[in-house]
Amino acid sequence: MLDSRSRGRSGERGRGSGRLWTTALAGQRKALEERLAAEVAGRAHLMATRGVGRVLESLHPDLDRTPEEMRIVKPYDGAGDLSGSELVLSPSLLGWPDLHVQVCDPLDAFIAYPAGGQAAAPKADAALPGLIGTSRVAIPRDLGASRSTTELSRRHRLAPSTVSCHLSVLLGAGLVSRVRRGPAVRYRRTPAGDALLRESR
Repeated sequence: MLDSRSRGRSGERGRGSGRLWTTALAGQRKALEERLAAEVAGRAHLMATRGVGRVLESLHPDLDRTPEEMRIVKPYDGAGDLSGSELVLSPSLLGWPDLHVQVCDPLDAFIAYPAGGQAAAPKADAALPGLIGTSRVAIPRDLGASRSTTELSRRHRLAPSTVSCHLSVLLGAGLVSRVRRGPAVRYRRTPAGDALLRESR
């Protein structure tokens, strides 16, 4: 049990740690938030199309699932019963490539998995047509270089609204990035987008 002085020092250490991380990551905060948003969107899409089981199977190579149980490779033995309990899945950008698990307390069970792990490069034959349509695969292929919506519309003979719609989906999936340069907004394929296209070859 902590006395008031110990609690005060503990609270100050916590606030100091928070300030350290806020300062250290200040320049990357927006990019990190965008990556996490794309990760959550990708998992939500996978859950909606393939089910919760597929999401769990895709989190990390050290996690194996059967209809009855999950097995996680760790250097220690342990077991937990999560029947009727919530299991929180938390993407982690700073813990990569490790899988962190807490299942001993069913009231606070979670799995912290590396964001963009196995799900970073879904199989193109399943993911890409469902994501943007087979006739529109040319759009992400053309984003190896930075391009605007107008350029893409002209190059692929598509209506600007159609291009914008596809780019919005690609952004949400983390397959393209968006940068504003003056009045123009330009798009470019991300490493996850590169990996997805490599799978289609």
